[in-house]
Amino acid sequence: MRGQGITFDTGFFSAGTSTREPFDAEIVRREMRIIRDDLHCNAVRVTGGDPDRLDIAATHAANAGLDAVLSTEGMLCVRRRKPTSGAVSKKLSNHSWGTAVDFNIVGFAAPGNTKQNVPKFIATMVPFFNKEGWLSGIAFNDSMHFEVADETIKKWSKDGKLV
Repeated sequence: MRGQGITFDTGFFSAGTSTREPFDAEIVRREMRIIRDDLHCNAVRVTGGDPDRLDIAATHAANAGLDAVLSTEGMLCVRRRKPTSGAVSKKLSNHSWGTAVDFNIVGFAAPGNTKQNVPKFIATMVPFFNKEGWLSGIAFNDSMHFEVADETIKKWSKDGKLV
């Protein structure tokens, strides 16, 4: 089944102020039905900065029959590496350059170190990322992680695709 979806923002917080006020669960329920019935979507990506709001929106999406499952733990976020071994790293993460992305299921903690158990939704994406020159973090026990291969970055540079 091919998904047709939309992003639903529950609000992000800055200096104690939300970008979405008021936030009312009944309005969210009604908006999910509008997304389904009027916009004819069958999927919704729920974003925001408050876990309670994310849970409310994802629950109303599911109750409306919408798929609200895939989110990202970030792509462009400047930080140090977080090795699954627990060791502190002094190296910058590939996320710092926008060349890595982590995925998770909305409403659940990111899978992180899954050892030999790879979530099905990750396993499904691996061939598509590989085809585009990305590598999976499965080899180093970070199954939610994908990053651009060094060879791909070198090719992009040679082809003038990097500014």
